[in-house]
Amino acid sequence: LLFLAGCFPQDEQEPLVPYGGIIGSTQNSIYTHQAYFSLPDSNEVANNLNAAWDLGFEASASGEHVILNNSDLLRIANLGAVEFTQTTKVPANVQWLYDASSGNYDSLAIMNWVNTTVTPYEYSQNVYVLGQMGNDSITPFKKFQLIELTANTYKIIVSNLDNTLLDTFTIEKNPLKNFVKASIRNHFEILPIEPNSKSWDILFTQYEDSIPDDNGVMYPYVLRGTFIN
Repeated sequence: LLFLAGCFPQDEQEPLVPYGGIIGSTQNSIYTHQAYFSLPDSNEVANNLNAAWDLGFEASASGEHVILNNSDLLRIANLGAVEFTQTTKVPANVQWLYDASSGNYDSLAIMNWVNTTVTPYEYSQNVYVLGQMGNDSITPFKKFQLIELTANTYKIIVSNLDNTLLDTFTIEKNPLKNFVKASIRNHFEILPIEPNSKSWDILFTQYEDSIPDDNGVMYPYVLRGTFIN
């Protein structure tokens, strides 16, 4: 018989020290809600259901970026600069994207829709489709086109894929916030769910990242964690 014995040194034990700080908590499960939390107050500032919003519009005067709600497994398909009303189907080979969990503006699903280095601004006229991952397939909801940016507003065209409920909407920027959140899945609605940027420090949320499988192929993976403001 062959016996193997480990040679790892025993860890030194440290006495437990009672925590003397203030304990705070969120009101809902991180599996269903996003929660904005203030560390100085040890208090939840605001919360919303994961499915409450779809797109976030950078709210500063110079803001131009549009983010996607990764907490609800949403996806964006860029169909390119096609005629909006002539686009009624999503090509089978389209690539569905989501924002990188890093939050970096060079890794968003919606990129380069406007060129702000020239005057007047130039627009890509790309048509995007909003969809959601579920059971290994993606359900498309709406198509939209970002058509105008100013220091105070964004302008967006939204409709169903068959062009019903087609309308143009204006999003007013709010420099007190990081992003103005909007829902387009049912129609279009501006949602006052993100608190002022100076009132919170961390966000508890569900989100997606990419990890390699056994063959080194990257695939999306759902995580729960905390983002800094």
